[in-house]
Amino acid sequence: MPTTHTRRYRGVVNSTSAQEKPLLMMEIAHPDLAEPIRVVNDTDDFPYGQTHEWQAAKSVLAGAIAIPAELADGTPAYSGRYYLCTTPGTTGATEPAWPSTIGASVTDGTAVWQCAGNQFKALAFRCRKPDDFEKQLPRAELAVDNVGRELVGWLEASGGGKGATCRMIEALRSAPDVIEWEVTMDLSNLKITTPEVLGTLGFEDMLNQIAVPFTYRPDNSPGIF
Repeated sequence: MPTTHTRRYRGVVNSTSAQEKPLLMMEIAHPDLAEPIRVVNDTDDFPYGQTHEWQAAKSVLAGAIAIPAELADGTPAYSGRYYLCTTPGTTGATEPAWPSTIGASVTDGTAVWQCAGNQFKALAFRCRKPDDFEKQLPRAELAVDNVGRELVGWLEASGGGKGATCRMIEALRSAPDVIEWEVTMDLSNLKITTPEVLGTLGFEDMLNQIAVPFTYRPDNSPGIF
């Protein structure tokens, strides 16, 4: 988790007429998910989808962003990556076989792309501030618009998503590979309503959990007493 923000981020936050705003992204991970569910609280994907869609025989500069064509139209919903051009050149006649490992590179015509990170799909979500009760860990409430079949299908298949974690990330569109802030919390008490998916965000109270799964007492194990 970054301890300091970049100069660009501080300038955006402190500006009275900034050309962009920090974006809040959410990554839900669970053992039943091959890839975490990744969404951004905005009206367009992060990085942009069709704006950076790969094109054949196109001249690209170092630092350019590419989104595979099959991901730019939203078809698989949550498993996409985005790529940064590390060697400028001209793209090939056919789309390359994009690597899924972050940091891996692929040659495309005379250009070279590096897998730089994950694409987040646009989806509205809201967080209610944590409560503040004595002798109780703070809890916040998460509400996600109920518009994605993948999210609802995962909840039904996993029996309510028990054991899920939620990672909140903040970044700028102009620097998608720089994480300005992040925190990971437990996600529990998930339920589906017609307009939204609701859940509780917080941290598991590990200090007050029972240390052993079974305690031998005279009432349940009279033979050893």
